[in-house]
Amino acid sequence: MQLNPEKNPLLGHLPPEVMEELMATAIVERFEPGQVFIREGEPSDSIFFVTWGEVEILKGDFRIDTSGSGSVIGEMGVLTRSPRSASIKALSEVEALKIMADAFNKVLDGHPAILRSLLFEQMGKVTSSQKVRAEQANDIEKAEGMLNKIVSPQVREKVLRDQKPEDLLKGTLNETAILFFDIRGFSSAAEKVSPDQLLRTLNEHIAHIDAAITEHEGFIANYIGDAILAVFNCPVSIAEPAAAAVRCYRDARIKLNELKENSRASGQLFFELGAGINYGEIVSGAIGTEDRFNFTILGDEVNLAARLEGLTRYYPVEVIVSESCVRMLPRDMLPDVIRIDKVQVKGRKNPENIYAIGDIPDSDKEFYETALDLYLRGRFAEATLHFAKVAHPIGQYMRNRCAELQAEGGDWPGYYSWLVK
Repeated sequence: MQLNPEKNPLLGHLPPEVMEELMATAIVERFEPGQVFIREGEPSDSIFFVTWGEVEILKGDFRIDTSGSGSVIGEMGVLTRSPRSASIKALSEVEALKIMADAFNKVLDGHPAILRSLLFEQMGKVTSSQKVRAEQANDIEKAEGMLNKIVSPQVREKVLRDQKPEDLLKGTLNETAILFFDIRGFSSAAEKVSPDQLLRTLNEHIAHIDAAITEHEGFIANYIGDAILAVFNCPVSIAEPAAAAVRCYRDARIKLNELKENSRASGQLFFELGAGINYGEIVSGAIGTEDRFNFTILGDEVNLAARLEGLTRYYPVEVIVSESCVRMLPRDMLPDVIRIDKVQVKGRKNPENIYAIGDIPDSDKEFYETALDLYLRGRFAEATLHFAKVAHPIGQYMRNRCAELQAEGGDWPGYYSWLVK
């Protein structure tokens, strides 16, 4: 086996007979793209001379350098008898000559000139590595600065613990629970109280919602006027995101109900709450430019959560939950869930069942479930009789619906179509 001294300056300092002696011990090895053939921390038992191809040098998960044909890899560990200080991975198909440590050190002992070449080689590697590390440090500092602007300190710490900060700025797909809160009555209150009192009351309500979201490891993706969009399982993974979203809603409602009672007793302003919860795949990432951007979530499943919240303005319940979310709930939470209708919401082609949580008392559930089954089969007159047995306001609401559909006549598709957002 012959090597071109121009491609291997390290071996170029050796006399031909010594090179032949060294090459007599060499083993030709080939590596596929992506194959790691030196691992950080392993014993330094050999040295590699790359004859063709390209490799990358990794410190942990960070690339600190690349190298190609003519380069020498692994020599410092052999010389210092220390473990491998970095990992080496093939970026392309690579051919390299592998020489065991004992054979290499034997040649070095008889030829001091090679040590000078090694010195220059290492100086170049150190300079290159320092440059790459400086660039990486700048990138990480920039990513962390952007991270500080778009997430809370609690989420930032979790992101830095679980993933690279720059990953948060890339568009990713996530299976998440989406919770859309709406604080009701803000616009009408604006006509009656001062701006200072209005914002103070609004922020008091938001503080309770924010605390519940943080408690259940959610992330506030956006404030939309007096509405709050929260997501669970993004950007930090959590267990049971659907359950976390439902529990978050429950805790927020308890706190806001307490606030409402106290405000009512003292004659102070208070707001009502509506919510929609969905589960599905969303896109998350930074939207905008480097100087002006938001970390947000996008997708049809986000829109559905907003549509479900909007329906609470019509159905006399405070939260409406999608079927995909209900399917993800643990068994012990299901007794508190009841299907209230089957609908087609604006912007969605397929109809779906919608559910309420905790709004309808157990004493009404059996009557309601029987009535709803008759209603969905188009037997509106019979359904009306059973809805009349439901004390909760939703019984009267659905009786009105039955009367509306009976008056309209026509074919009944088995679901109700909503044209509102």
